[in-house]
Amino acid sequence: MSADAVERIETLLAGCGAPFERAGDQAWTVRLGADAALQATVVCLNADAGSAGLLKVYLPVGKLPENAGVDFLKELLRKNRTLGHGGFAVAGRDTVAFVDTLQLKHCDQGELDATLAWVVKSVNVFKEKLDESKLPYLDPY
Repeated sequence: MSADAVERIETLLAGCGAPFERAGDQAWTVRLGADAALQATVVCLNADAGSAGLLKVYLPVGKLPENAGVDFLKELLRKNRTLGHGGFAVAGRDTVAFVDTLQLKHCDQGELDATLAWVVKSVNVFKEKLDESKLPYLDPY
């Protein structure tokens, strides 16, 4: 990744006011939320010379219930309509995550700020709207 891309990303992250640290050649950890307890990951993909580069923002928000059926997964995808940025995705076998993708070349401070605000909100959306105890359509098997 180019030094210019690193500088641009770190300038954007610093502008958000949230604590962050480098987590690898192309990754950063950002602490979010009122008590900075949420640990989001920002990864830059394809940021070589001549490439626009993509910023992927990722935060696990909860566990997929063991007995979640098709209806639960449909509801999870429907909740994406309520998010202003990003969306829910199933990661691995049992993790629900908030994921957003921004094009580094066109990303401004407002866009990254909005995405990180939705990272925090997505945890509440998942817990309030997709709480296992509130879902009548989990498979009983």
